[in-house]
Amino acid sequence: LKLKNNETKVSFGSKRSRGRFCVLVHTLNIMHRLMITRNVCTRRELYYQNPQLFNSQSVLDAAIRDICSLLDAPSWQLGVMATSKGLISGPAVLFLESGENIDCNNPGGVLIPQDIHLLERVESPARFILVLEKDATFQKLLDENVLERLGPCLLVTGKGYPDVCTRVLVHRLWKYLKVPVFALVDADPHGVEILCVYRFGSLAMSHQAELSVPAIRWIGIHPSDISQLALQAQPLVDTDVNKLRHLAARPYIRSNPVLHNQVQILLTGGRKAEIEGVARFSSCYLTDAYLPTKILNCDIL
Repeated sequence: LKLKNNETKVSFGSKRSRGRFCVLVHTLNIMHRLMITRNVCTRRELYYQNPQLFNSQSVLDAAIRDICSLLDAPSWQLGVMATSKGLISGPAVLFLESGENIDCNNPGGVLIPQDIHLLERVESPARFILVLEKDATFQKLLDENVLERLGPCLLVTGKGYPDVCTRVLVHRLWKYLKVPVFALVDADPHGVEILCVYRFGSLAMSHQAELSVPAIRWIGIHPSDISQLALQAQPLVDTDVNKLRHLAARPYIRSNPVLHNQVQILLTGGRKAEIEGVARFSSCYLTDAYLPTKILNCDIL
C-alpha cells in the first residue's frame, strides 16, 4: 500500500510493517462490510471489535487516516463516524438529509450530532459565527447573554482541539450562511494551533482540506494584546517555544505576515495569556468591551 500523503510504503513482506499492514487490511474489511450493509459505527465501537489487534485507539485512528488518504474519502463515507464533543448555540435550525431538524437555540448549547455530515441546509438570522476554543468561555458568554447583546450570532466550541464533527459544522455554517467567522482562542501555542486547524486544516488530516475554513479570522486573544492590555501572563516553557518554532516554520504561517508576526511576538516576548486574562477586567468585559471593540475597529487578523 502506498499512501499518497507522505509516500509511505506498507508491505506485508516487511516484518517491520506487517502489523500495520494487518491493521489496515482488517479496518478496510470492516469498512467494506459497513458500506455493503449500509451501517455505521463510531471509532470507539470499531476499536472494541478487536482491541488485541489495534492495541490502542491511536493505532486505529492512524489506520483510518491512512485509508481515508489512500481512497481520498472522508471516514463517514466509509461508515466510520467520529464521536462528537463540540457544542453549538444560537438562533439556527439545522436540517439533515435524514429528515431530522435540530434547533440550536438552547441556553446551554446543543451537542453537535455525529451525522453532521448529513447537514444539507441551515436557517439562521446570524450576522456572524464565533468559534471558541474553550467550553468554559462558551458557557460564560452564554451566561452574559452574548447571543442577544452582540447578535444575532452563533457560538460554536470544539472544547479544545476540534474534532471532525465540529470542523464539518463550522465549514458547513460558513458555506451555507456566508457570514463572517471569528475565532477566540488563547494567546499561546495551542491557541494558535487550534486557529490553524480551523483555517488551514490539520496536518494529520491534510487529505480532508475541505474541512478548513480559510475565511475564519482571529478575533483574539492576540499575542499583541498581552502588552497593549497589560494582560496577566505566564512565561513560556521549553515545550511552548519548540511548538512556536514549528508553527513559525509552516508554509501557511511563513506566507502570512500578520500571523507570522503574532507568533514572533510570543517568541520574543516569552509570555502567553489565556482568554480568562481578558475576562478578569470585569464580569462582562468580553461581551461588553473586548469583542465589540475588536469588531468595530476591524482588529481581526
